[in-house]
Amino acid sequence: MSSRSPATSSFGPDGNLSRRDQQYIERDVGSTISTQNSISFTAPGTIACSANSLNWTRVGGWVEIRGSNRNSRVYNVLSVAGDGSSLTVVPAVLTTEAAGPLIQAMQGC
Repeated sequence: MSSRSPATSSFGPDGNLSRRDQQYIERDVGSTISTQNSISFTAPGTIACSANSLNWTRVGGWVEIRGSNRNSRVYNVLSVAGDGSSLTVVPAVLTTEAAGPLIQAMQGC
């Protein structure tokens, strides 16, 4: 016979916060700003646009890239060229990729 009492909770499964998903990250939903085939990627962390149309991004914000074969993900913006020709982003894990496929770029705060 054991002297231990069973572990019970009056909160039920919803009250056990230690077992909830700790990986949930909430962010603002961005809006599509640009969809074009003139965006290219250069390692380690440059996104460029031959149409000079990246000046809508903001340093400290984020940009989400969709449609790229190798670089579709969310990036934080470190710097924006004054003419809108390029962005420097982190994480700097870009794979060099020439312009070509239709890329959709979204921005957020």
